[in-house]
Amino acid sequence: MDQISRKEFFREMFGFFKDEVEKGKSGGSDKLHYFLPPPGAESIRNYIQSCDKCFDCVAACPPMALEVCRDPGSEFYDYPVIEPARQACEFCEDYPCIKACHTEALKLENLGSLKSLAVIIGNFCLAYQDHFCMTCVTACPPQYKAVRLNAEGLPEIDPSLCTGCGICAQACPAPKKAIAFKIE
Repeated sequence: MDQISRKEFFREMFGFFKDEVEKGKSGGSDKLHYFLPPPGAESIRNYIQSCDKCFDCVAACPPMALEVCRDPGSEFYDYPVIEPARQACEFCEDYPCIKACHTEALKLENLGSLKSLAVIIGNFCLAYQDHFCMTCVTACPPQYKAVRLNAEGLPEIDPSLCTGCGICAQACPAPKKAIAFKIE
């Protein structure tokens, strides 16, 4: 058996995880994301083209959900993003992140035009691996209840109720976060 270097080992392992995230439950037809654009983005393309990277939205975010993406493999690299697994968006009532934006990247009238839907990645989910876990179910805010148990007792997400806030991803205890997002 040939030995591989530590660098090659990690490159292979992270490549596997990236492939699994992109496959998700959909069999690879929909790209899944671990990073989300801030509220008020009309589309990913418009956001990336319009944002001048002043980072005023990051400074204005009270729950500190906005950060600069430092993943060079992400299309959001070097742009303000929400990484729900670290800190979910709280959809502040007055949207200080949008108000701080002086470009066309984030606008109040765009709220709701770009929808993020949580997706459970069965390969990473503890419940799907025969462990007892209902963390995402109990973490989902009661006013939405987008995450619930199906007939088999496994968590599932109702896309008609999901706001894409990321609270389920932030709460997920799996070693590799089992919740990513489809951006529509």
